[in-house]
Amino acid sequence: MTRRTIRRAGAGLLVLLAGIAWRAPVSTVRAQVASALQAPVLADAEQHHQVMAAVLSRVVPVRQPRSQVAWERERDRLRAKVLDTVILRGVPDAWRSGAPRVELFDTISTACGYEIRKLRYEVVPGLSVPAILYLPTGPRARRPAVVNFQGHVETPGKATDYIQQLGHRLAQQGYVVLAPDWPGYGELKQPSYSHDRLSQLDLVGISGQAVFYLTTRRAIDYLVSRDDVDASRIAVTGLSGGGWQSLIVAAFDQRVALTAPVSGFIGLAQRVEVENIGDLEQNAVDLHQWADYTHFAAFVPPRPMLAVYNAKDQCCFRADRAERSIVKPLRPFYELFGAGHRFDTHVNYDPGSHNYEEDNQRAFLEFLSQQMPAGGSTKGGRCSLSEGLVDPDRLRVGVPPTNATFRTLALENLRERTAQAPPASRDALKAVIRFERLRASGRTHAEWSTRSETNRLTRLTAGGFSMPAVEIRPASTSKRCLTILVADAGRTAMDARAAELVAQGCTVVALELLLHGREGRIHGADWYAQLLSTVGLRPLGIQAAQLLAAAEYYGASAGATQVEAHGPRAGLAALVAAAIGPQTMKAVTVHGLPKSLVELLESDLPYARGPELFTFELLPRFDVAALQRLATDHPSAPVVTIE
Repeated sequence: MTRRTIRRAGAGLLVLLAGIAWRAPVSTVRAQVASALQAPVLADAEQHHQVMAAVLSRVVPVRQPRSQVAWERERDRLRAKVLDTVILRGVPDAWRSGAPRVELFDTISTACGYEIRKLRYEVVPGLSVPAILYLPTGPRARRPAVVNFQGHVETPGKATDYIQQLGHRLAQQGYVVLAPDWPGYGELKQPSYSHDRLSQLDLVGISGQAVFYLTTRRAIDYLVSRDDVDASRIAVTGLSGGGWQSLIVAAFDQRVALTAPVSGFIGLAQRVEVENIGDLEQNAVDLHQWADYTHFAAFVPPRPMLAVYNAKDQCCFRADRAERSIVKPLRPFYELFGAGHRFDTHVNYDPGSHNYEEDNQRAFLEFLSQQMPAGGSTKGGRCSLSEGLVDPDRLRVGVPPTNATFRTLALENLRERTAQAPPASRDALKAVIRFERLRASGRTHAEWSTRSETNRLTRLTAGGFSMPAVEIRPASTSKRCLTILVADAGRTAMDARAAELVAQGCTVVALELLLHGREGRIHGADWYAQLLSTVGLRPLGIQAAQLLAAAEYYGASAGATQVEAHGPRAGLAALVAAAIGPQTMKAVTVHGLPKSLVELLESDLPYARGPELFTFELLPRFDVAALQRLATDHPSAPVVTIE
């Protein structure tokens, strides 16, 4: 085989066609094929930059309102739109209505002027969250309350020192304080509650983000129901994921009187930096199609807000970035209401890391005392922070053995969602995967031949995304066959099959769809997938469109193409492509795709193992059998084989 140095011809896809004499020994062919498949095609981080460009082009800009009335109208429209079409999309009626079921357990007495009550409250039917409640001693009266949301805190959860310390300080000043655990952390620290498992609910057409939002809203519900809480004076605060909760519940639940998120959020243009991306609930499907986090912050005025950020935050949302993204754009919204005095910021420099320690707590307490003073008194002793710490084991509430998880909730609601699904059709499938037909274009940069092989270097692009591909064509064959190979692991994993086909005299195109393989990316596929999905795209729709575009491109010269897909991710993309454009392919063979997407739930598959598999509402409307029927229901339908 003649070796040739490949020169890049600008950003885009470089396609190497390395012709191989098909009569050579199979071992020789495989070695030559393996070498060709390993040739680099994409520029460094090329796919990364393309995904970032696609996301940034869809950032919803924040426009300063013309008047208070105009903004109130737009705010109410956006709030309702995001609640109905994103956060609570597909949520069963039983999740939305009624007071939460609360279980009260033992009380821990202290010498610090308050007692601690252990409890659980139900977020959705069957799923309860442990919490602790700080109750100031003294005259029984309606007091202001604070929800201290936790973030990504490991096993101690609500019993973590800084959370206890803030609860101690607030209770001694006369505030009722609720500190709940959070799915995936504290007493709910187990794989079945990990945040990427929310995609299991997405798959059946129920917003997985709803569980996280309802965790916050049910906390407010509980406090409002207590006769010792002033329902008009409820504040929320928290670090990191707790800061995110503090923003979201304040933005969408107007019962929150004051919010103080600490390192909790930033706008999407800054969020695309990998350390800022956050977990899946923070980039829920379609969340940023309608608004950005700057909009959500602007939902809060004229209610008081303290935005706390850390100067040297090693985790996320560093203060200088938040200043540009959140703080500066938000001030005019407060001024619009004549409420500039109700918005303040605090930047922590010591230690300046990702924290809610002494300096940040004091900033919050000062802001709270100005904007929502307790105005009451407590009865009992005073004690230091260290004396107020309680052993985490004593604060353990316990989780019901049958407590629901994302998986069990998805399976429980699947039957009803399937029964409600409209008839399957190609147009409906296109809507579910947000399909847009792409056309591939190519330009040959070089072509050369030897006695045994033909080589051609081509640049191929489709829809702003590159597809690294290697075409291997026998130099001497009378066969007119072309097979496109796609695989979850990328083209280098297909050397044996590619060599087998080439030895039989067939041309092979080893193609990598978006987020498959590793070339051109910096991070895992799940990072990119959640960003694409949150701005209204669907990775599965892009992959199917890419495959159809490639089949049309190569089929124009080689005739009808065959497609072989290896792995569940590539297999699903190939089957969806066949269902949408059955006339484009002669045959489709899929290896490794489950017989039903229900198996994703039964096996408790995490999102990171195949983000496009969890396309919103795909399972109840287009399971594998339904896709296969669509693919074969056409006069020019391909032969579809699932192995």
